[in-house]
Amino acid sequence: MVAHMATLNNSAAMMTASGGSDSGAAKAAPLRNAAGLRRDLELPEILGSPKADSAGGLGVLRLAQLAGRDKGLVSRTLATLAAVGLVSRDDATPNYRLGYQLYAVAARTLESRLLRASVPYLRRMVTATHETTHLCVLRGGSALTLASELSEYAFRGLGREGQHRCLAHVIGAGTR
Repeated sequence: MVAHMATLNNSAAMMTASGGSDSGAAKAAPLRNAAGLRRDLELPEILGSPKADSAGGLGVLRLAQLAGRDKGLVSRTLATLAAVGLVSRDDATPNYRLGYQLYAVAARTLESRLLRASVPYLRRMVTATHETTHLCVLRGGSALTLASELSEYAFRGLGREGQHRCLAHVIGAGTR
């Protein structure tokens, strides 16, 4: 069931649902070297995939293959990302995983504040409908689940917070 949170009709929910704020100001000029930064930030995105998570992380060679980049460049980029805590290297294997600093940054986001504010409403919806409810935000053309409040009944869908980016126009939130 896709639950709409009309009671959270405040500016934070509106900003998040639309994918950000639009103050009407002109967009800033593209940053110099933004293409390189974009490529570098692709590595944590790959490390955050379910496949990388289930494998316990990924090594430099596999990351280079998946990103379509030179392994030397990937190795240097990972060293830089590791130095600031965005990725971490497993001491027992050559694998890299997402680092602690990503979680610290994520905890300070607008979505985090929206998540905290939404919990009582999600719980009320579960109580009223006896169905699992989901809080989702749009990211481009995809829906990202931020939180799921599970029904007390045995037959229920599992919450997949942050795990899936589903095409918003193809399926309902919380389903595959």
